[in-house]
Amino acid sequence: MNDSNLLDVGERLFPSGLIPSIAGFLIYTGLLCLIMRLKMGLKRQICLLVINLAAVAWLAAPAKDGLISADAYLSVMPGLAAYLITVCSIYFLTRLLAFGKHWWIPAMMPIAILILLRYGPQPIQVSTIAWIGFSYMAFRLSQLVVIVRSNITEMPSILDYLNFAFFAPTILAGPINAYSTFQKSYYQPDTQTTPPFHCLMRILIGSCKLLFLGSVLNRLTYKGLLMDFHPHPPVDLVVSAVAYYLYLYCNFSGYCDVAIGASGLAGIKVSENFNNPFAARNIQDFWNRWHITLSSFMRDMCFNPLCKALIARMPISMAPHAIALTICIVFTLIGMWHGRDPHFVAYGAVHALGVVTNHYYGLALKKYLSKDQLRRYNSSNLVRYICIAATFIFVTSSLSLLANTFMELFTILYLIRT
Repeated sequence: MNDSNLLDVGERLFPSGLIPSIAGFLIYTGLLCLIMRLKMGLKRQICLLVINLAAVAWLAAPAKDGLISADAYLSVMPGLAAYLITVCSIYFLTRLLAFGKHWWIPAMMPIAILILLRYGPQPIQVSTIAWIGFSYMAFRLSQLVVIVRSNITEMPSILDYLNFAFFAPTILAGPINAYSTFQKSYYQPDTQTTPPFHCLMRILIGSCKLLFLGSVLNRLTYKGLLMDFHPHPPVDLVVSAVAYYLYLYCNFSGYCDVAIGASGLAGIKVSENFNNPFAARNIQDFWNRWHITLSSFMRDMCFNPLCKALIARMPISMAPHAIALTICIVFTLIGMWHGRDPHFVAYGAVHALGVVTNHYYGLALKKYLSKDQLRRYNSSNLVRYICIAATFIFVTSSLSLLANTFMELFTILYLIRT
C-alpha cells in the first residue's frame, strides 16, 4: 500500500479497458442515485453497503484489458473479508470506548493498523492488497471518534458506519470526508445543495483532467520525458518539473471532481479538496488550497493538540518556536503517510522547512513593519505576484522528491549534466 501509487488514480478509476470501466462507473452511480431515493431504513442501508463493497472489490480485483474475471474477484475476497472484519472491529471498539477515558484507543487503532500495513513485514502487505484506500479510511475513522466524542454527531449504527467507511466514490484517494459532513446528506439527501447539472459538469471536467490532460502531461513528466537514459538539455528538466506538478493536479483533482460529482448526483455532499493551489501566495497558503481535507485533518488531529501541549510546557516567549517544532513534526508525518521510502520523508521535511520559514518571516514582518507598512505590503500586487511565482517554483521543485527516488534523481541529474 503505497500512496505514490494511489496518486495515479486514473489507473484505478479508468484502467486499460476504458469502455468496461466507464460502464462500471455508470452502473455504480446509477444504482447509488436509485438507492438514495429510497426511504431511510434497513433496506437502503443494506443495498448501499452491497454496492459499495462490490465497487471496492471491482477496484481491488486485477483487470486484464479492462475486464475482471470471476477468478479475479474470488482472489480478492479473502482480503476484502479481512478488511471488512477489521473495520467492524474498529466500530465496536469505538462504540465501547469513545466516551470513556480510553477514547484514544479506538482513535489510534486505525492509525496503528495503517502503520503496520505500511511498515510491517512484506507478507502482511501482500495479504492486504485488497485493502484499497485504507490510508484515507484510517484518517476518517480516527476522526470519527473525536467527532462522536465531542457530540457533534451521534454514534452511527454498524451499517451507517460501514457505508461511511466503504463509500466507494471517496475510498480510493479521498477527499477525506468527515463523518459530520457525510452524515447530514446521508440521512437527508438533497440534490438542491448538489445541483444535478453542476454535478454532471463536475464529472465531465474531472474525466477530462484524468483521461486527457493527465495522459498528455504524464508524457512530459520525469519518467515520461527524462528517464530514457539519453542526454537532455537543462530546459527538459524544467519542462518535466512543471509538467509533473500539472499532471499531479489534473490527476488528483480530476479524481476528486468525479467523486464529488458522482456523490452529488445522489444528494451526498463531499468536501472540496482543492481551491486553485496555483494562486497560493506562500507555502502555508498552498496547503490551505492543496489536498484541503488532509491539511484539515492534520491541523485538527495533530497540529492543534500537539501545539497546545508544547506551548503549555514552555515559557510564553518560546511559543513561536513551539509552533515551528510542531510544524516539523506534522510535515514529517505527512511525508511518512505518502510512502515508506526515504524520499517521501524528505518531501515532508522540505515542506516543513518552507512552512517554518514562512512562519518566522510572517513574525518578522509584524515585528519590523508598522501596521500601515504591513497593510501596504499585503495589498501590493507586485509583492503578490512575486510571492505566487516563488511559491510555484518551490512547490514544483519539491515535488521532484515525491515523484522520484533518490537514485532516480541522481540518474536524472546525470542525464541533464551530460
